[in-house]
Amino acid sequence: MRLRLFDPHTGTSKELCPVAPSVIGVAAGETSLRVWTLGQSLITVMKFLGVTVVAGREVIIGGPDPGVDAAWLQVSPLEGNWPDWETAERKGFSRAHVCFHILRTHYRQPLRFEWSELGVARDEYARLLASAGALSDVAIGPSSSGRVAYLHRIREALCRDLDIPTALRCISDGLRPGALSPASRAALLRETLSIFTIK
Repeated sequence: MRLRLFDPHTGTSKELCPVAPSVIGVAAGETSLRVWTLGQSLITVMKFLGVTVVAGREVIIGGPDPGVDAAWLQVSPLEGNWPDWETAERKGFSRAHVCFHILRTHYRQPLRFEWSELGVARDEYARLLASAGALSDVAIGPSSSGRVAYLHRIREALCRDLDIPTALRCISDGLRPGALSPASRAALLRETLSIFTIK
């Protein structure tokens, strides 16, 4: 699959062509919470897609316009009063909860902070981890066509301008009762858990 990223210069998507086969450099253009979270997730997404991530400047996340030679992810800023890690933890939210909340909205869409929405994200994250725990002892058998189809949909979403929210919805859909066998659900989670788990 080819990774296509939104090009802020043209307003269209552009295929990312690595300088070396299956190797992509990633650099952060700023140190904001959203850029940091996206950078951490991008590394695991690339590994999931079979791409080696190295230090470099092929994909620049946030910051000032680096020019047309780099793939630039122009990240929408977070709005409202986002808490620091210590404040969030005092209210019962871990760093993983905050990052998961950020990843539930596409990086080009504005995201305003609300404690209630962070609570929704924490509950969803807890359900995913509980599913992973409940399925941790399930033996993984041969790949089922159903699981392969879900993985294909997840890869398609991630290759379409890092659409992590759609990938997350697809994972949740695969965990529905009856959607896949327990073995296939376990395999799906084991293969995708790192995409949205940032600590």
